[in-house]
Amino acid sequence: MPSLEVRLELAGAFLGGLSRSLEGFDHAAAHREHSWDLARSLDLRGFTPCISDKRRRKVVESILNAFERELLPVAAEGYLEMGVIMGDYNDANVIFRPNEASDAGVASPEWKVGGVIDFGDMVYTWRINELAIAMAYSMVSSWATADNERHCVDAAACVLRGFAATYRVGPTELALLRILTACRLACSYTMGMYSHSKDPTNEYLLLHASPAGRALEIWWDETPANVIYGVLESAAMGHYPLTTQLMYPGFTPGVTVPEVAEAAATAADVAAGGSVDKDEDEGDFDFGEEEEDSEEEVTGSGNSRKAKAAALKEKRDAETEKKKKIAMERLAKKEAKQR
Repeated sequence: MPSLEVRLELAGAFLGGLSRSLEGFDHAAAHREHSWDLARSLDLRGFTPCISDKRRRKVVESILNAFERELLPVAAEGYLEMGVIMGDYNDANVIFRPNEASDAGVASPEWKVGGVIDFGDMVYTWRINELAIAMAYSMVSSWATADNERHCVDAAACVLRGFAATYRVGPTELALLRILTACRLACSYTMGMYSHSKDPTNEYLLLHASPAGRALEIWWDETPANVIYGVLESAAMGHYPLTTQLMYPGFTPGVTVPEVAEAAATAADVAAGGSVDKDEDEGDFDFGEEEEDSEEEVTGSGNSRKAKAAALKEKRDAETEKKKKIAMERLAKKEAKQR
């Protein structure tokens, strides 16, 4: 069998092909309310009291706040493609088998994904959720959790690397993968803690919950967001090892450099509600921190100072909304060109 790293990448590539096959497929039964649908992540708030670990409860709450604040507004604008997904792509549901092409002397890995089982979680939702779910599960695999979780983030990158070789990953989806992957980890951990609270003697319920809790800390709390975004961007833009290229020689990366990378940064900034300034001459966006308030703007005392601060906040909020609108329009044009 190939190494776990290679298997994760090949599994990601197979998932991309599965996602292509599901395009255009629909069924009335898939249009349902499903507790594990990432689009319903805010439902987890009703279960967070079951998390006894205070640090991890704060991490889960932070993820849900980011989901509500940064992702839902983007989804509401229609920037996330909808479709039916398999919804439970993990190592227990992926079957590997020997690759006959390798036996025939063709340059190809010795093993390949032969199929996938368990379609009980199929649901009509944001299509990118398929990838986020697979990435989350990869982070609780044996390779990811070995050596003090040394390869936790790497595992997710391997899945994305393979997926992007066989299926498109748009800039908006790429920008939101950190949150969506965290939401799946949060769901696995929180629901596991809830189930365990109802049956404390059943240690099986912690099989995925315990490593998911640790992965949450690494993915969301311990690894800087800019590092995660850098890893995701690198994986999606074609930095994958030879195995995927041998297995799928006819495919190119799902996103390209530099235009889509710029759009991904724009989407991330819009989702975060940050400042986006447009250069009228170049037609590009410059990203950075908002300038500090000058002493003259914040000086004063009592009601006068409060009034000035309120007026300043209102002005800056209006400017931010304007910049968001410009950024969204720019992003939509870029995505339209890709299609």
